[in-house]
Amino acid sequence: MKVADAIDAEALRTLGTMLKVVRSADRALREASRHGLGLTEVSVLAEISRGTTGPSSLADALRLDRPRITRLTDRLVCAELVARQGDDVDRRRFHLTITQQGEGELHASLSFVADYVGAMLRSVPSGSREGLVQGLLALRSSIEDKDATSGASLAAVSLGR
Repeated sequence: MKVADAIDAEALRTLGTMLKVVRSADRALREASRHGLGLTEVSVLAEISRGTTGPSSLADALRLDRPRITRLTDRLVCAELVARQGDDVDRRRFHLTITQQGEGELHASLSFVADYVGAMLRSVPSGSREGLVQGLLALRSSIEDKDATSGASLAAVSLGR
């Protein structure tokens, strides 16, 4: 095996581990949430809470396709976590706002995810934990720098942190 092949294989295993962490957190959140919300739904709530009120703007900010945003926001409206209000100027448009119940669910979900990820990190030996956290912060910064030059945001991934 060539050195480059070994590095590529390790990079893929690392990416696979990162996906497992995200999927594990998503599954645990769905099970814990009163409304069965996962990370994507919570990201939508967080983005609306930050003031992104239009479906197209949400899709762009979260890097999701418009039909998926429609399905997600319809679900959040049905659960009374988000309110949909028509635009006074353009009847084809509407604005989304987070409800008081939605704010509560967002807060509870973010707290749950922080505790869940914290427990995962505590399972890593303390000598490795600091390096892992520093490495993830550096990776996030690198990704955000690249996104800034392309005009995108990682707000969905970071859940507002």
